[in-house]
Amino acid sequence: MAWLRHCKRARGNGGSGGDGSYYNTSRPGGSGSGGGGGGGAGYAGYGNGTVYQSGGLGGGVGLLGIGSNGTGGSSNLSPPASGGHGSNLGNPIVGAGSLGSPGGNLRYRNRIPVLPGETLTITLSSSAAPNASGQGSGARIMWGGGRSYPGNAGNAVPTGQVVITGNTNWTVPAGVTTIHAAAQEGQIVVNGVVVLRAANGARIGDGGGDGGQPGREGDTGTGGGGAGGYLGPGGQGGAYTEGSAGNWNGSGGSAGQGGGGGGGGSASRVNKGAFGGGNSNYDYTYAGPGGGVGISGIGDSGGGGFGDSTASSGGGRGSPDVYEGEMGGGSPGQRGAALAWKNNIAVTPGQVISVSAMRARIIWGPRVSRCDHKPIWRL
Repeated sequence: MAWLRHCKRARGNGGSGGDGSYYNTSRPGGSGSGGGGGGGAGYAGYGNGTVYQSGGLGGGVGLLGIGSNGTGGSSNLSPPASGGHGSNLGNPIVGAGSLGSPGGNLRYRNRIPVLPGETLTITLSSSAAPNASGQGSGARIMWGGGRSYPGNAGNAVPTGQVVITGNTNWTVPAGVTTIHAAAQEGQIVVNGVVVLRAANGARIGDGGGDGGQPGREGDTGTGGGGAGGYLGPGGQGGAYTEGSAGNWNGSGGSAGQGGGGGGGGSASRVNKGAFGGGNSNYDYTYAGPGGGVGISGIGDSGGGGFGDSTASSGGGRGSPDVYEGEMGGGSPGQRGAALAWKNNIAVTPGQVISVSAMRARIIWGPRVSRCDHKPIWRL
């Protein structure tokens, strides 16, 4: 569920237009109220019903929230002046009345519930025609940033995020000039330059962590390494040792650091002896994977998994993520994935950025938290 603020074409009324005159002078228009546009001055005539100067247009209204009232058009000018714009905080200006026509009606509504992906139908009136004072009719929809009509509705830097898995080209949205990004096992390229790389032993960025080592590389009886964290590495997987009678003495993995995942516990086996003169029989516990890490910002580090003769477990999750889940923990005998993050990456609207990663998250806007900070920022 999301919320929209919608403005159709500020409270208050536009000013009245001035009355026309047949005695050589026009009359001024009235000022607007509640942020509305002013009325245009009336026409002037000769007294015999002949118009020799047309009246002024009505003033329009801006859609960026309530502002000053529009002033009425002056009758001391030749030709009579149009009314001033109300709430003139920036384009577009809409709803100005043409000669002899009323100005457009304006309404706003806050907190309209919508669903992601939902299609909205917007119908604009054709009764307010475009003229020299602005567009005929218009609508503005805004979201995020705690904004609302009528008084907190100015333009703002867009706020948003995108989560990408795999290889893709991503286009920077309109109005966005700075992004913050985190990636797991991959990289982000801007203008042909690798600005962020999450790779064990070769990270690029402001921070991150390498994946933890397994108990023994390639030995599926040893625990997997934990995924790298935001400020430290993943935990190392546990490794069994061989004892007498073919027994394996299991061991637990170590905890992750800096929001990293814990290392998985190792396998173990216990010789139960031979039956009927045959080979020995063993009871096994199996090695656990390393703990994954969330992509929504730093959280608690994952604890190491345990491994003994009765049970074993995977490493604990690092930086638990209720929104996107955790990834990057190594399978038994495999190293965990690295994580890297970088803040304040300069971009331009419409620019195409290359993303190639197991998973990456890009965030932008004035209210986002940096990738290494709490609390975790979400849309």
